[in-house]
Amino acid sequence: MYMRRVCNFTNSNVAMLENDPLSWRMLSIILALSLTGAPKTTMFGDIVVSWRDLAGGDYINLEGDNFRFDQADLGLHHQINDFVVGYTRLSLTGGSVTPNEAWLRLEGMPYEGSFTIGKFFKPLGAPIPLASLSFPAIMLHSYSDFGAKVNFSKDAFSLELGTVNGNPLSAPATGGRVGGTAVITNANPPTTNDIDNNKEMYGRLAVNYGEDWGSLTAGVTYTEGRLASQEIDALNPGGALNFGIFGLPVNVAKRRAHLEFDLDYQKGPFRIFSEYVNAEDGRLRRKIFSLAGSYVFFYTSGAVTTTLGYDNLNINAARPNLNLPYTWNRNRLSASLQWQPYEFLSIQGEYDWNRENAIQRDGGHVDNDGITIQSIIYF
Repeated sequence: MYMRRVCNFTNSNVAMLENDPLSWRMLSIILALSLTGAPKTTMFGDIVVSWRDLAGGDYINLEGDNFRFDQADLGLHHQINDFVVGYTRLSLTGGSVTPNEAWLRLEGMPYEGSFTIGKFFKPLGAPIPLASLSFPAIMLHSYSDFGAKVNFSKDAFSLELGTVNGNPLSAPATGGRVGGTAVITNANPPTTNDIDNNKEMYGRLAVNYGEDWGSLTAGVTYTEGRLASQEIDALNPGGALNFGIFGLPVNVAKRRAHLEFDLDYQKGPFRIFSEYVNAEDGRLRRKIFSLAGSYVFFYTSGAVTTTLGYDNLNINAARPNLNLPYTWNRNRLSASLQWQPYEFLSIQGEYDWNRENAIQRDGGHVDNDGITIQSIIYF
């Protein structure tokens, strides 16, 4: 299990076809080049169905109240020639189909370099559909966006530099969830109206060492940009997220700055991953810490992976508001089992203990514990 990339797109506000024309134009270009270059094309995908007992959520019912269709993916890797690679990935989620990735990459540059243009995921890569969610840190980088980037590597070091369209904060009603309660995230793909033509610059520097003691990857990623007008209206006094003092006028904060540190260690069947994020989106400030460890047991009936995880989300709201779950700080402890009897099938379950700093009117704590059982078919 690759904990750094895990996420579930169930709650993403996936753009409808008519709201994402640039994705489809990019997809058409890649397919046209693929046919022209007579490439070697490989196809793969997955289908995800789950059962949940979780407060809140926005799923497609298949049967009963808790069985859900989460998503279906179809990916195509095009080796157009020795130096040009194309990649497309279509996702069916929430009743619509979206090209989550559609990019062209030019390889063969110095220092094992490459240049990529199109719609792609930022440095930590594309999420994969697993029940073991690396929340809440993953909610800041689980979307793909249009832009251009360069990658270089030398010895143990790697560098990625890119510019992408600004990705807006998602509204609590459509945003990600921790333990069934709404949170403000950067996990949703932007629509044309949300982008405001803002651009974000980002860079990631990482080092990767491997010896008899195991392998270690450590990296730092920094994103700098400006908020869209919709975000500025929402995050300043008078908007939905009033972080001002007694509603008095304050300076309008427009800056977006995300600083992320990640650490990934693996030795044999043991793996541990940790991530810390300090996110500034105008007047909204969040500090996020995640830590997860897993161990793989190998049996004749297939591999079984056990995972324990801890997440902490701290929001700079003046005080938690019972009616506004996105103002709550929270801690989450999770335990999960994943069984993979065949290469094409994975069955997994997870239980989450969620604790928020909000007290209900009757004096009790908010109960957002939940259990998820999920099946994934790969092809």
